[in-house]
Amino acid sequence: MTEEYISEWSKIPVPLQHQFFKHAQEEAERLRERILKFLKKLNRLKRELEFRKIVEGEDWRDLRIAVIDGSFPPLAERVGVRMGIFCAGYFIFEGNKLIPRDRGGAGYRSGIIAKTQIGEPWKTGKIVELLCTKLEREIALYCLEEKGVDYVLIDGPFFGFQARCQLVREDKIDLPGYTYGSDLVDKVRDLSIELMRTRRAIAVIKRVRTMAFDGYILYKTGNEEECFDENDRAILTWIMPEKSYFAYRWLFGDTGVYQYYSNLRGVYHMYVKYHGQPGSMNEVLKICRNVTNTRIYNNLNCDPNIVLEATRYYVRCLSSMPPFCVETHKDVDISPILEYFIAFYNPATGLPFPIDLIDQEISLPRGMVREFVEEVEARLLRFKDLKSPSISQYFAYIGIQKEE
Repeated sequence: MTEEYISEWSKIPVPLQHQFFKHAQEEAERLRERILKFLKKLNRLKRELEFRKIVEGEDWRDLRIAVIDGSFPPLAERVGVRMGIFCAGYFIFEGNKLIPRDRGGAGYRSGIIAKTQIGEPWKTGKIVELLCTKLEREIALYCLEEKGVDYVLIDGPFFGFQARCQLVREDKIDLPGYTYGSDLVDKVRDLSIELMRTRRAIAVIKRVRTMAFDGYILYKTGNEEECFDENDRAILTWIMPEKSYFAYRWLFGDTGVYQYYSNLRGVYHMYVKYHGQPGSMNEVLKICRNVTNTRIYNNLNCDPNIVLEATRYYVRCLSSMPPFCVETHKDVDISPILEYFIAFYNPATGLPFPIDLIDQEISLPRGMVREFVEEVEARLLRFKDLKSPSISQYFAYIGIQKEE
């Protein structure tokens, strides 16, 4: 015999029940107004956006595509050092068939960094990120040059590593081939530019922070109340048709302009804080261009126009899944790869299947760094020229048993 369900609502005093019914009604009415306003905003924006249907075909079956990804779990601080590990790898597909590893269809590379426990840990973490990105770029270029692939897919934007690079440029990192942080940043920058300019590299961006639509709306209206407070991918999820694609340049007229509009709200807030309401949004947009270009230069030490050669699209394979973002060089004909995307995607995520597969395969578990450090500790004990009392004293000095 099943127990009769008793509502939690019925367990509270009747006067409170009536009060919460009233609160529920008021909240529902507020949400109704918010949703209606949201839908009106969507309809207004939708009229300004162009979505193009992706032409389906069979040519994608002849494509030879490499997919590359990397991974770096959080740092560990033991054995007297701050330890980081990283890896990257590739798979090669012919059409939708994965080439076996024994036929050269897969490869893996890895590395570590061990620094003294001084300075800010996040800076060491940034160096690990740069080393991992460097490895990914080298593998991608290797696949293009040595593996006979038509395209490479990389996980994340070409210059997604640039954030906070200016804060490590002057730091002395003393790694083989790289004395200062600027040496490593510039190397990763150059590899990324080289890869982008092959015009055979496609960056798939799963986590989108771009808010160009809100910037565009603010520029046109001068009214933040008209903005969505959502990233562009979330907005497109509501209105983008299945098996279609969208390009920022269809709205903004040029490839890299979306970056200015994405930063516009932040610059607008700073302008209002120090100068009051602007007389013209053109003035704010001009400042935003300068701020964005300066940020790129300070981080990467290169002409911002090089970074702005990258253009972005959104692709939607399934109506039940959100679109994903794609970045390419502005001169790339994206039609062949779009055909590939809508023919060979993961129905559970709506993402290209190779991207999901390499992500699952290459991701290092969080506990891997700790176990790697434990392996270093165990091997340290095997050295005959290190006497046990000395190792014990050293371990006691650095607190070897304590996780930091």
